[in-house]
Amino acid sequence: MEAGKHTPAHERHGIESQADATASAPKTLPAPNTQGETSKEFAHGEPSGTLDAHAEIAASTKSMTPTTASPDEIGSGAPTAIMDNSEAYTATYELETNPSTNTQSMTCPTEGTEMQNNTQNSDETLSTLMQSTTLGQFTETETSAALTDDTAWQDSTLESQPPPWTLGKTKQSPQISRTASYASVLGAGIAAPAPSGPSTVVKRKLVTVRRIRRIDEPTKMNGQVVLHIDGWTVVESKHPFMDLKDWKVGELVVFFEIDSVLPQRIEFIDLFSNPKRLTTFQGKPGYRVISSAKGKYLSQGLVFRLKHFSDIYGPFLDRCKEIGHKAASKEIMAKSFEDLLGVVKWELPEEDIKEGVAGITPAFVVNPSWYRAQNIEREIFAPSWRNKVWQVTEKLDGISMHIYKVAAGSKWFGTLPVLPQGQEYPASMRDARGHVGVCSRAKDFMDRPGNLFWDAAKGGSSVASKIWDIPYPNISVQGELCGSSIMGNTMELAEGEHRFVVFGIWNFDTGTYVNVKEVAEICKRLQIEHVPIIGYYKIGELASNMEELLAKANGKGTGAFGGISEGFVFRCLDGKNHFKVISNEWLAVTGK
Repeated sequence: MEAGKHTPAHERHGIESQADATASAPKTLPAPNTQGETSKEFAHGEPSGTLDAHAEIAASTKSMTPTTASPDEIGSGAPTAIMDNSEAYTATYELETNPSTNTQSMTCPTEGTEMQNNTQNSDETLSTLMQSTTLGQFTETETSAALTDDTAWQDSTLESQPPPWTLGKTKQSPQISRTASYASVLGAGIAAPAPSGPSTVVKRKLVTVRRIRRIDEPTKMNGQVVLHIDGWTVVESKHPFMDLKDWKVGELVVFFEIDSVLPQRIEFIDLFSNPKRLTTFQGKPGYRVISSAKGKYLSQGLVFRLKHFSDIYGPFLDRCKEIGHKAASKEIMAKSFEDLLGVVKWELPEEDIKEGVAGITPAFVVNPSWYRAQNIEREIFAPSWRNKVWQVTEKLDGISMHIYKVAAGSKWFGTLPVLPQGQEYPASMRDARGHVGVCSRAKDFMDRPGNLFWDAAKGGSSVASKIWDIPYPNISVQGELCGSSIMGNTMELAEGEHRFVVFGIWNFDTGTYVNVKEVAEICKRLQIEHVPIIGYYKIGELASNMEELLAKANGKGTGAFGGISEGFVFRCLDGKNHFKVISNEWLAVTGK
């Protein structure tokens, strides 16, 4: 598929498609138009504004509808996690809306406790909406305590910041049945902290039970919400998998940290249906949890309903009956469950380290992807596009490459891979200012001798060092890696010649492209090689239909670097819309 699109909540952001680039002006083109326009209709090469979250989210932070509750409010409220199928007891609630404070509170009349949710779009007052919720085989006294005595989470959740670490050694445990005692389940988690000393094993908690502290609902994220869990943010579908109920503030959930490798279990069946995210680790198939960029948000981790895992949820209910909900919540939130669920921590394979691969392409690096003109003919020649001014460049035949920088202390810096013990980033990649990286569509590379990507980044225009002179703290410079050993060398470069040619700059902080004219000016000032710019035109100045537009591409002839020209790339001056026009002559000659 030529177009960029957004992946589901559990998938990494990124699309397969060729990157763009561009060259010298043909004699058949009219004089360029220097007046620019800005389009708010579509975003990031999409023919429909609803398909792209990057620019939409970045431009609409005021449209957020947060749902939040303070620790005290959540602490005394009824936990969603244990509101599930029972025959023995029914608790009655009253849901009231206070129009003066624009909040909703759920109150158990007999206990006088409440949980509050901010609801900015609450327009009416709900007087006494009776809501019945069933709970699992509790006596009346036990259930009331479980619902209201719920402040322990403040100690175990708010005071810890991600990633949580624990001291002690682990032991393997067999599968726990629904009727197993909770003590046996705890045995599958991390043991109590051991005395400090040289023999102490430090182990990262990968799977823990936590509470949702806040929920943001960006209005243009197509049914997705942003869950705040301690210091992490996770972008999820509004309705969890196989569940029609919305996520709730204060809800107990099972949280899987990034770099968790999930095994083939029935609970993860939907994840394993996506072959692009599967991996083989330690000789077994698995699903690796990674960060993914959703517009200006980083989604870091996976979240499941507590009841999704019967071997955790069932014993938790039993434990609530034995010691009360407050103590049971504190107990379960202090443990980790990776051993119980068969989850292990992903580590970079030794062979990748030897080859100079630092890991996969960082989540915040967005791979370019443009529609082919033939697929969006209606949009191209509609008035909204036809009358806008576009930067037209020659399309180069190479592979996508990114040179990125991340400022020290930024939120993106903490997502960079931690090298194995004994490995260090070279000075060309890491200093007091931050981090410089080089990556392809799929892999992030270490600066090692002989690495083709790093050789191109440091050679030629020296973008790897000049990137610090670009006036944005967190960006990726996008371009085409062209050369004699790439794509059959249709550009006819000299043997052994490889060059990185820039066509765009992606701003991580705004989730948008830098204006194309500004990119060209930056490249000129810093003497960085930019794709050949043919000019700035309105589409109507070049063609009135697809046949005429293709004829322009076919007539381009020899490219700026040599060889037959692949075609054109059109980029709107607002950085949101892009498409490519491939020469049919180039396709015939190259056989591509």
